Parts: sequence; C-alpha cells; structure tokens
Amino acid sequence: MDLAHNNLSGKIPEKLGDSSTLVLLNVSFNDISGSIPSTAMFRAMGSSAYAGNPKLCGAPLHPCPGSMTTYGGRGTRKLTWVLLAVVVLVLASVLGVFYIRREGKGEWKMIPFAGLPQFTASDILKELPPSSASVCQAVLPTGITVSVKKVELEAKTMNASMELIMQIGNARHKNLVRLLGACYNKQLAYLLCDHLPNGNLTEKVAMKRDWATKRKLIIGIARGLSFLHHDCYPAIPHGDLKSSNVVFDENMEPHLSEFGFKYLAEISSGTPATVSRKETGKLHTSHVKT
Repeated sequence: MDLAHNNLSGKIPEKLGDSSTLVLLNVSFNDISGSIPSTAMFRAMGSSAYAGNPKLCGAPLHPCPGSMTTYGGRGTRKLTWVLLAVVVLVLASVLGVFYIRREGKGEWKMIPFAGLPQFTASDILKELPPSSASVCQAVLPTGITVSVKKVELEAKTMNASMELIMQIGNARHKNLVRLLGACYNKQLAYLLCDHLPNGNLTEKVAMKRDWATKRKLIIGIARGLSFLHHDCYPAIPHGDLKSSNVVFDENMEPHLSEFGFKYLAEISSGTPATVSRKETGKLHTSHVKT
C-alpha cells in the first residue's frame, strides 16, 4: 500500500497490522502524527517508509518524547523485548558477515527504499536464481515478486554509481516503475524493482485499441518522462526508452521501467555522457545511436 505524498494526517491505525494481506506500507511525506504502532509488521517497513512526517515518532524513527519513562509492569516487558530484538539483530548482522558471497568480491550491502521491508543482503542473495542473466525475477521472503536487474560496477566510479542509484530509488511517480532496493558489493549491484503483472508494450503493440486507451498510454509515458526531466534534480535521463520498457499494472496504467539504467551502465564502464544533468535529462549526442 503506497500512500506517499497524499497529505494524510492523524495517526496510523494500529489495526492495519492485523491485515494478513498487507506486505508493503509507505506513508512517507504526509502530515501523520503520533507514534508508529509497535507491532513487528510496522517496524519491518524501515525508516524510509515513514520519512517526511516530522510529527511521527517511534521505531524505526526517533523515540517518542517520554517513551522511556515507564519502568514497571508492561513498560518494562516491552523494553525487555526491544532489547532482546536488538541483540538478535546485532548477532544476525555479525553472522551475516560470514555468509557465502555470490559473484564478486567484497562485503555485500543492502539499500532499501520506501516500499521494501527491511531485508538484509543475505536475505536477497539467497532468493536470487542461480543465473547469469542481466534481468530475472525473484520472490522475496515476504512473498513479494520483484524484477531484478544486474549491473556491473567499478571501484573507481563507485561513488557516482551509488549516487545515481540513490536518486533512481527516490524517484516516485505513478508512471514510473519503483526501484525498491539495491544489493551491491564492489563489483556488482542487483537492482530490485516492482514487478508489474500485465506485460509490456511490445507484447501488446498489435492489439487494437480505442482512442481513449491510446491517449491514456501516450499521456502516461509523457508524464513519466516529464517527471524525470523536470521534477528530478539532477534530471534522470531514461536513456533506453523502447516498447519493452513500457510496462502495465493491473489497471493497464503505463509505467516506464529501467529509467537511468543505461546511464548507470555508462558510468560503471567509464564512458558516461559528458553533459550536465542539472538542466536536462538528455544524454550527450555522442551516446545516441542512429
């Protein structure tokens, strides 16, 4: 459930945590107040799912005022469970250093963005199929199906690559496929994106459509590109707009996928476009195929 940027106010209903079908919750950048419910489901979403709500407090954000003043009864029991959970997480992190690394050197790290539960790099790696394909699908421990894009990285351009990955991950628009997280080391990155169920434009290009459907498609693509070029700073060049990178959700709303991925590959290979992205999302003309 993605409710980001909806001007919502009030408190988060604790009963949401009782829903067996709720696997994602993103209420970032609203006006929500009070404390985050203390159930495990809410804490598993990570701090990015609650960012941009200055009146909101509680784990995984900063503690609420006076939250540590109760020392008896129920308050003590809650504190004990919290401390035990912290110990377990610390032990899990220490043990995670020793897991078998896949395809590359260096410690694996995980960057979750809004909408992805708090997984470790080990959680992600063990769910990836044993394939060298650059694009594949994976089912995460919570049952979420994601599309996975493999990108090779170079140590000398690591900072620029991670900066672009962070920008892509924070880009949110109804006509863009969300980057949910990135699992990476010094040589490889696995980019985890929303998996949309209704195929892509290549598969549907031969289908007959009425004018209203065509208009919806054109406007959706245009709005996605406009957001990348004019609402992101620096602008994010799509770089590889084609029919297979226009995918559809359950309502047949078009979404642009793999935006910025070509530019990321160019950075990693040491041949990025030389034009500044501060003013435009266009790539340098020397990188455009005719």
